[in-house]
Amino acid sequence: MIIPPFGAAFMRTTTGYTQELTVIVNYLGWGGAGFFLYLVLYAVVTLRFIRHELMPPQMAPLIWMNLGPIGGASITALFALIENSTIPIPKEPFMAFAFFLWGLGFWWLVMATAMTLHYIKNLSLPYSGAWWAFVFPPLGAFVNATKDLGDTFGLKLMSLFGFLLLWSLLAIWLATIIKMAGPKKSGKS
Repeated sequence: MIIPPFGAAFMRTTTGYTQELTVIVNYLGWGGAGFFLYLVLYAVVTLRFIRHELMPPQMAPLIWMNLGPIGGASITALFALIENSTIPIPKEPFMAFAFFLWGLGFWWLVMATAMTLHYIKNLSLPYSGAWWAFVFPPLGAFVNATKDLGDTFGLKLMSLFGFLLLWSLLAIWLATIIKMAGPKKSGKS
């Protein structure tokens, strides 16, 4: 899913077989080797959350990692393909599909938030390097996708939600930086 946001622009700037190869690689990157393969992994991760005990508190932020591919990067990549497509395909079904992906991402945002609050209230949420999973790529990608969809469909409420998410992203990012730069606790007495 990383290929199309960067490689899709080459679909319009190349010609001949190079252009055809660029189109194939971009669609393969989004679909075959990217998003749909991730759906299989998503099912495995979701099953793990259902059937096994919770992760240790220092790994809890990793719950957020699913938000990046399903609710963010997949939409950004799909929009890049739609905007730069050189083959005659109807774009509206893909735009609608992007909205469905955002809905799946929104569901994961709610679940990740609920699980994180559970850790904070009932267990603990100590700082670890895993805190970066709160902000990059998951929430950052979801904020970008929310903005893209709000702008594309002219949904002011969605754009406002994206703006509020952007401020949440900034607050979480700052908290992560502060925790990372803060004094380290020594295990020695």
